[in-house]
Amino acid sequence: MSDASSTSYWLAIHTGEDYGPDEYDAAAGSMVNMLTTLMADSESIKAFTRDAVLESAVADIEVSLDPEEALIPGSGRELVGKVVLDLKAADVVPLDKGAFSKLVKCAAAPQWPKMRIVKKRVPDQN
Repeated sequence: MSDASSTSYWLAIHTGEDYGPDEYDAAAGSMVNMLTTLMADSESIKAFTRDAVLESAVADIEVSLDPEEALIPGSGRELVGKVVLDLKAADVVPLDKGAFSKLVKCAAAPQWPKMRIVKKRVPDQN
């Protein structure tokens, strides 16, 4: 067993877009595909973890229509992609929100021009 420590982040990609029943599957599928592609690409992970030497990276991805957060007043809801990212390494792993945002926006543009990204470090559970 290694002496690796775990650093976890909660990331939310708020699209600012609401979808009806006829559009939801395609939009949610697009979000899942984009996030899966980013999280499966070692070069992308290196870019937003500042080249940290990782033992492992595990991402849990969820997409849903959530209540809007004042991004679009009056709309009621928006498509949100959420990722819980667990990174194991010898030390705490930084997550560069700017680099992550740039990768997401490049992959998602122009589908969600009102997108905003939230990053929170998940407290250690030890």
